[in-house]
Amino acid sequence: MKLRKDIVAAMFILVSSIQTAGAQIVLSDLNFWKFEHTENEELRGGPSVQLNTRPLVEKIAEKDNEPLFHLRKIGFEYTSSSNIPSNQQREGIWITKGDNYHFYSEMGLVDEDYTIWIEPKMIASENLSLDEHPEGAFHPRSGDHILRYPEESEAYAKGFLHSGYGLFPFANWYLFLGKDNQKFGAGKHDSLHFSNSAEPFPMVRLGMISPYSGSWGNLSFLAYYGQMEADREVPNAKFSGMRFDWNSDQYFEVGVSRSWFAGGKEQNNSFSHTYWDLTNELFKPKSGIESRSDFRNQQIVLDFRIKIPVLKTVLYGEWGREDHQFALKDSIIYWDSTHGYILGLKNIDLFFPGFFWLFEKANNVQPSRYGASAPWYNHSEYKSGWTYKKQTLGHHMGADSQDLFFALGFEGPQFSIMFYQDAEEHGIRTIELNRRELKMETGFKGFWNFMPDFYWDFEFQMQKYKNFGEVTDNTIESTMVIMGIRYQI
Repeated sequence: MKLRKDIVAAMFILVSSIQTAGAQIVLSDLNFWKFEHTENEELRGGPSVQLNTRPLVEKIAEKDNEPLFHLRKIGFEYTSSSNIPSNQQREGIWITKGDNYHFYSEMGLVDEDYTIWIEPKMIASENLSLDEHPEGAFHPRSGDHILRYPEESEAYAKGFLHSGYGLFPFANWYLFLGKDNQKFGAGKHDSLHFSNSAEPFPMVRLGMISPYSGSWGNLSFLAYYGQMEADREVPNAKFSGMRFDWNSDQYFEVGVSRSWFAGGKEQNNSFSHTYWDLTNELFKPKSGIESRSDFRNQQIVLDFRIKIPVLKTVLYGEWGREDHQFALKDSIIYWDSTHGYILGLKNIDLFFPGFFWLFEKANNVQPSRYGASAPWYNHSEYKSGWTYKKQTLGHHMGADSQDLFFALGFEGPQFSIMFYQDAEEHGIRTIELNRRELKMETGFKGFWNFMPDFYWDFEFQMQKYKNFGEVTDNTIESTMVIMGIRYQI
């Protein structure tokens, strides 16, 4: 109870000490190059920005104190895969086997008192049959809950509202009602805790427009309360959490995210249980009657960026625990139980301005001093795991896996390109060596701003799987192409 009162008091002080923002705002998209460009400008001596909490809040220029219609983006994308579908960091939009056509736009009304934002899409996918490879339909070690093929079994076409929300600013805060993707963490190839491979889910979100600044740095806070789908092991579960992000004026950014599944059909759906209890009960009980009735699937992840402007270098990472169910004493002794991490290094301008290279490693394998299991993204009570509509909410590598990513390229405001190689290994502790699935990706991606406000996006990727679907000597190769043109302000 004391901790609850302390939190309320801290929030009251935070709100009362902030001046009214009075700005027209929208939420940014999650474009990879946008965030890389902003970080590179930081490393060159530009202003420090909190980049580990995405999307960013963007302020729109006012126009005669009247609502402003803002068209941010409209575009067309053609994609194709020769064999294996992909939805990695695509917000639920599949690249199916065969040809795919994707029309999209982002627009809305932006006012000082509200923002109404929509992202309508139209998709037509050839979605050729994958009956010859049924063993690969689900991601390894996911308990058959994370799809690697679309749920549709044949060609489909559909139009839908991919994202839509109302944004209501007050003082230095905004209230969000609707659905839109968010991504927490420092990872560039992907993030551990909250990624953007799944489509957005409906939620209420409370966030800060600008970080609260003091002599000790800049602090921001975000909280959300979301509703999961009915078609899961525990139907209509709630998915909610909170995030703090702090950065210094130049060198450091540190964030902490805590999210959880709770409630759902035949569970305790009170707000106290599904959200408020998790602010002052950091650990699930490990014994007693309450341990059998306390259905919650949790993650807590710390992330950081250490910027070294004199070397044009950033060291970044994430570290977290899945379903941290022990007491504080146990967590100190068994600190590496059910842990996962990302560690990365990026350098820019080494040979010429705009040149960059980066290396990133991700791992969520249970350490060998514990029993072989795949705790990350899986759960014994919420059996659908860390998913929404059978797409992962976390890192695309899945459970009991590691991912090594290396890239080099050029980043500029009018043209960017990155050549990359990625190696993944699945089932490291839980599958015998001769059946472990190995995945190798090689490719390049980028964009060309060929005339004002017009962009050409491109990506080409070759994939090779060994022991595909955990079947010994089952080798499969696939090629993916992405080409698109967009108008973006």
